[in-house]
Amino acid sequence: MSAPIRPDIAERLKSAANVVRDEGAVEGFRYMNNAGHIKYLGPAFFTKWLYFSSAVSGPDDAKAAPILDKQVKDWLANNAAFRLNINKTVEYGRYVELLTAWGSQALTKRTPVQIKKAIFRLATGR
Repeated sequence: MSAPIRPDIAERLKSAANVVRDEGAVEGFRYMNNAGHIKYLGPAFFTKWLYFSSAVSGPDDAKAAPILDKQVKDWLANNAAFRLNINKTVEYGRYVELLTAWGSQALTKRTPVQIKKAIFRLATGR
């Protein structure tokens, strides 16, 4: 069984890519969480879209929107006492700020995406 792709979905994804590139990770999240909301596409999935849409100069692009999924959320809660509601834009903003701060404190500066990847490896062993 196949179904046609709804044109409004493609337009929302395209708009999200433009917002995240032009206005940054938090605004991209805000768009996907509100005006660009797509049923059944929650933050763990749409932050992946935002990441792939914004990592224009490479996988560790400093302007790329970091993915926020359950593994990272749970690791932060259990190991850094940093609790997040992944459904709230303000919480995603706190998350990006944390990753940015940790990356700036590293001996060799790291992007938010690099910090997120390190947390994911710690959380999953992958």
